[in-house]
Amino acid sequence: SSDGVFTVREVEDPRRFGVLMVEGKKVVKFIEKPEVPPSKLASFSVFVMPREIFDACTLVEPRHKGEYWLTDAIQLLIDKGMVFEYEVSNHIIDIGTHEQYAEAQELAKKLGL
Repeated sequence: SSDGVFTVREVEDPRRFGVLMVEGKKVVKFIEKPEVPPSKLASFSVFVMPREIFDACTLVEPRHKGEYWLTDAIQLLIDKGMVFEYEVSNHIIDIGTHEQYAEAQELAKKLGL
């Protein structure tokens, strides 16, 4: 049984994503935009999180530009012993660039969404 679940997709270059380091199906580290990714499992920000995530968010320090990273709050919970697993989905569309966002909009139009 796990406390939370990540939805991920394997990508060729995961450096611009949150990346999971795993042991079996268990997430042991969640790293935001690593220079040297520990895997190709990229988070696409679809999570099932426990209620404790809200308290953890109040404990993280801002990063560069005053930005708070959800990955830091999730890692706090992992470090406290909470168990997170992941599911791989190939049905996730990356919209992280302007071009990818435009492609996703076109797909949505084709599907009547």
